[in-house]
Amino acid sequence: MDDRYTSVDQKVLIPQLTVKDYLDIIQTKEYAGMNGNSKDIQNHLLKFYENGINWDESKKFLFPDVTSPAPTKIPLTKENYMH
Repeated sequence: MDDRYTSVDQKVLIPQLTVKDYLDIIQTKEYAGMNGNSKDIQNHLLKFYENGINWDESKKFLFPDVTSPAPTKIPLTKENYMH
């Protein structure tokens, strides 16, 4: 990162995040924020509600070969998702 981002913690956790080596991390972790078209956000939330897949299609921008995780089929209930 250049000097424009001096207020951001610049610690590099994984220097070369590749689909081959880190698919589990790419599939399970969220980006720092959810932004964009409201339809994209609705589709993300609906997919999670319907089949348990927490997947943001915008990850394909950085990782074109990545696939979404398999459905979990866990019903969406307060007990399952609220900690």
